[in-house]
Amino acid sequence: VSVALNLCVAPWCLGERLQLRVDLTATPLILIGMALTSTVGPKTEINYSPAELVQLCLEPAFLTAMSVLLLALGGCVRAMWLKRTLITRAAELNPCNPNMFHVVMLAFAAAGFGAMANILLKTVSEMIAQNLWLDCIALVILLAPAACLELNFINRG
Repeated sequence: VSVALNLCVAPWCLGERLQLRVDLTATPLILIGMALTSTVGPKTEINYSPAELVQLCLEPAFLTAMSVLLLALGGCVRAMWLKRTLITRAAELNPCNPNMFHVVMLAFAAAGFGAMANILLKTVSEMIAQNLWLDCIALVILLAPAACLELNFINRG
């Protein structure tokens, strides 16, 4: 629902026009990917205690993956910030055929912040399911910027 809503609302909010070639191609691909993920994904729910969640966060594989993701996101956001004028000018001059490197940087940033938001959202939902409402405050404070940055980069792309 949010993908279809974003397809319709984002161009209107940003004062842009719908780009049929890109938008109408990407939206069905995203929806197909979501359907396949839901179909093939695990069918049983695994509930974690807060101690188990902390233990999962301290696993070397998770720490390595998050470190690599944060470094890559930092480099990507820094590159976009330093080249913001060039990226903006290129998008304005050629809106129907954008520079793919610029598009991939925006997509990567949105996906990276989205991954962090999803991890935090899963943690918050597990804690709420166990009635640990007060323990969620710090996580929500981390979740809000990640979710806002994800939406920012989605709508800029």
